[in-house]
Amino acid sequence: MAQDGELLRLFRAANFAWVFVGIESPDADSLKETGKSQNLRGGILDSVRRIYGHGIDVLAGFIVGFDNDTLATFERQYRFILDSGIQAAMVGLLTALPRTPLYRRLQREGRLIAQAQNTNNTRLGSNIVPKRMPYDAMVKSYQTLYQRLLEDRQIAERIRNKLRHLRDPVRQSHTASRRGLPSSAD
Repeated sequence: MAQDGELLRLFRAANFAWVFVGIESPDADSLKETGKSQNLRGGILDSVRRIYGHGIDVLAGFIVGFDNDTLATFERQYRFILDSGIQAAMVGLLTALPRTPLYRRLQREGRLIAQAQNTNNTRLGSNIVPKRMPYDAMVKSYQTLYQRLLEDRQIAERIRNKLRHLRDPVRQSHTASRRGLPSSAD
């Protein structure tokens, strides 16, 4: 979407105030692993800012727990979400759904947690055994990431970062102004 100027103009003309984008990860190796080649066409941060530049807000989905991910992935996710200004960042732990190629692969590898079969990526847990980090540390880092994203100062920082690039928003009334935001020095 971000690479198609005409599509962005049409979205704006149709009064789309926001879009939901499955970013999944700012990590190129994780994106390759998941087959999200469309997210590798340009810098993801630049792409988000290009959408903002058309007055369209970005809501995004992220996943942690891919085979390439480590505990350092949580900090990269945090930095990207903060730098991009994405306020509605829906981060989930990777969950293998039954009858999917991921599920079958992890089942063959013995990396499914049987008692967690009903887990979904909106709960605190996963049904996978991560490859490059301990399960309990992954869950704890996930909790920490959300706690950090929900701090007042971090929300204000994301709003500031978004407003640097969100030009003439489609819906003026839903966009915060810079007035009243705590400074990053507060």
